[in-house]
Amino acid sequence: MTDAVPVHVGLFGHIDHGKTAIAARLTEKASTAALDKHPEERKRGITIDLGFSAFDLDGYRVTLVDAPGHADLIRTVVAGAEIIDAAILVVAADEGPNVQTGEHLVVLNHLGVDKGIVALNKIDLVDEDTLERRIEEVKSILKGTTLEGAPIVPVSAKTGEGIEELKDALAKVLEPPERDTDSPFRMPIDHAFNIKGVGTVVTGTVLTGEVSVGDVVTLYPSGVEVEVKSIQSFGEDMNSACAGDRVGMAIKGIKAEDIERGFQLAEEGSLKVTKHLNIEFNMDPLFKHIIKPKMMIHVNIGMRSVTGRAVPHDNLMLRRVIKPGESCELYLRLNDPVAVREGDKVIVMRMDLPPTTLRIAGSGEVTGMEPIEEFRKRTRREGTVTRPDHMGKGLAVVDGLAFDKESASRLIGEEVRTERGVTGKIVDTHGTRGAVLVDFEDDVKPGERVIMERERWVKV
Repeated sequence: MTDAVPVHVGLFGHIDHGKTAIAARLTEKASTAALDKHPEERKRGITIDLGFSAFDLDGYRVTLVDAPGHADLIRTVVAGAEIIDAAILVVAADEGPNVQTGEHLVVLNHLGVDKGIVALNKIDLVDEDTLERRIEEVKSILKGTTLEGAPIVPVSAKTGEGIEELKDALAKVLEPPERDTDSPFRMPIDHAFNIKGVGTVVTGTVLTGEVSVGDVVTLYPSGVEVEVKSIQSFGEDMNSACAGDRVGMAIKGIKAEDIERGFQLAEEGSLKVTKHLNIEFNMDPLFKHIIKPKMMIHVNIGMRSVTGRAVPHDNLMLRRVIKPGESCELYLRLNDPVAVREGDKVIVMRMDLPPTTLRIAGSGEVTGMEPIEEFRKRTRREGTVTRPDHMGKGLAVVDGLAFDKESASRLIGEEVRTERGVTGKIVDTHGTRGAVLVDFEDDVKPGERVIMERERWVKV
């Protein structure tokens, strides 16, 4: 096994801007699903799955993660971004930045990927003036992102022009990543398949810890125990692997068809399987829509993508809505189980939106994994003083806080206030049409607006 430092570099960009062609120029060793091996990819001419390939560069073993650019495959892009250390953003010089260019930049932002370069591809198709204009456009879209100021390298994947310069620029931004080898072993699975004579093989990037041939580990979220029969990295046999290694493992104890992308191999008891997450959530300021209680969302945790319902709140106080640029706690009630640790990164998406708009709503970190049954809800009603000084000083009849006598009777004891700040308490009903009698601390006048705010526990 080479002594080169393993780093993982994601290729991002709009469909047909040339990510896979650039990967083909750089690649020295191919891995599972590398370079559009998927039959449907060859048929359609686009990347529909994550591709992995590798090359050596100035003491690094660079694993390329080729993420799809098609609008319908953004969840796969997010999965690829979770395991990368740096990025190559590919922009076609003849077309310029496009929808998925921006969406991929948002993904990199939320995952904190701040090392990368831009490959301005297809320079063989444009003149010098167009090239200069594209460079300025790229600089503009990078502003305010984690890749602001990243090197922009003109290249042609077709002719090979600029590829060496691209490698040089990448070498300058790469740094040896800090790897967590002390935590329990954990590896998200991106592919699972059967090899005749070998059995079930899974591939992935080791996130934390170490694993050795002969170890018994747990497949999450199914809970099945499996034995590691062998380990390889780009064709080289290994006795063990640690955080940062891109590997394939032959495992014993489960069939490949029972493993889904996003399942994880990990040390027994190191992850919690749950359908309930509470996260500290930050809504992206570029997102043009909202999230409100019980709204259907898509959640990406590692390489697993699931649907669920979102409930925005602040310390269990329900929020009517969360808007772009705001922060709150977000409770997620998922439709399928996920395996997580506290602190795991979560990306929240609105996949019901059209692909012509940003669908990355925001991100957060896991703070809780237990069900939340009830939330506090604050309601506000407004009424009007109709008859002051009724039955004594400070007493007044207020209309509009209830619809009938029965609902008015349930308000007895509630506190209210006028717009100018005079407080009072509802002491009785008045008549049969929902009016209430309020004991105010000071005199009030006919026509004054009265506000009642209540808190109660509700199931959502």
